Amino acid sequence: MVLETLSNSRKRGPVQALFDLVVRGIVSEVKRRRMTTDGVISHAELHGSSQSKPENEESLKETQNGPGISSDEAEEDECIDLTKKIKVEDMKINTNKYSQGYQLKRYQIFVPAVHDVDCKFITPEKLSVQFTSKDKNFLAEHSQGSNEYFCVNLKMSEDAIDKEKIAIRGVRRKTFEVEVTYLKGKDPIPKAPPPPAPSARSSSSTLKLRPESKSEKTEKPVATVAPMTKAGYTGLINVGNTCFMASVIQCLSNIPALRDYFLSRDFENDINCDNPLGTGGKMANAFYFLLTQLWSGKHKAVKPTQVKQVVGERAPQFQGYSQHDAQEFCAYILDLLHEDVNLIKSKPYTESKEADGRPDKVVAEESWDIFSRRNKSKIVDLLYGQYKSNLRCPKCEKQSITFDPFVYLSGNEPELQLTSMFSTNSDMQQA
Repeated sequence: MVLETLSNSRKRGPVQALFDLVVRGIVSEVKRRRMTTDGVISHAELHGSSQSKPENEESLKETQNGPGISSDEAEEDECIDLTKKIKVEDMKINTNKYSQGYQLKRYQIFVPAVHDVDCKFITPEKLSVQFTSKDKNFLAEHSQGSNEYFCVNLKMSEDAIDKEKIAIRGVRRKTFEVEVTYLKGKDPIPKAPPPPAPSARSSSSTLKLRPESKSEKTEKPVATVAPMTKAGYTGLINVGNTCFMASVIQCLSNIPALRDYFLSRDFENDINCDNPLGTGGKMANAFYFLLTQLWSGKHKAVKPTQVKQVVGERAPQFQGYSQHDAQEFCAYILDLLHEDVNLIKSKPYTESKEADGRPDKVVAEESWDIFSRRNKSKIVDLLYGQYKSNLRCPKCEKQSITFDPFVYLSGNEPELQLTSMFSTNSDMQQA
């Protein structure tokens, strides 16, 4: 072939002969690839151009992605599936929206430093939560090469979910939450457990049972064992010598009105982010997260790490792991909770007033009104009270009577005697 081309070059010139050589070389290369790999040669490969489009786009996609795989499925394969490799928990939410005909459900996914979260249905029965992470240890453990995008697939029906209300909630240092809203009348109904399979011994037709004697027919007592975890039966793990903190938290978590106020998430509408005496909602959110763990019925014991950390930021004496006074810790945590949900945005200047011979009922109402100008929250409504302070000078016999608010009373129980007490509402009565 080359000799024939060279012989003809004398007639057509050397340029035409060189062109024939290039064309013949390209044609032979195309035939070789088709015979060996049965591949598709693009227009760009033939002419050496990277900007030309393929002649057969569908066949090229099929070659790159594999037969029967669409481009959308190929993009889904780029996410590393961690459904069975990382922890995912269902969260029970107490919300006022139950009465409106639909229900919320939340999934807690344990991924540290989550970033760039997206949710979409990849099948009618599977919601894919796609994300990446900024945590180097997490990426080193789960990433594959340069691919650092992951996904977790949640089983749910696409027809029962309001797609516009899929939201990411509670992004924290080591976890984040995915909240889905079920449409009216399509709340998730748990399936009944399947009946136990019959054993091989009972299904055998050749098995002969030995008749029981009269002495063997006596029934033996059977003990019933209570479940290990039940809502409200969750303990607290000490973070050092923090039994003082555990006792206070358990007492507060078992006050029904206070517990329901946080678990229903009504506190979120009351958070005062501009209050310099509060934490901007950190204390309230940490206490809410701890209550969800204590009342979920899924844990035998949990660590109150976030609560301890937030209190320690405002009270440095609680930053360590040594023993402290439970009453002092109770005062700090209640004060932080109160200031986080205090409805008074701008506190006015006030002065306390003495009785000056006026009736106790009038002075008590006036003192409580002055206190309410700077303090108005659910914590005050539930836990605050008012006591009467009476001071008398032994020399001049001058008497000073004031009414001060309190959130706890100190004293030994046998010695504590309350002679009189007034309620905080307008209808005060002596107890």
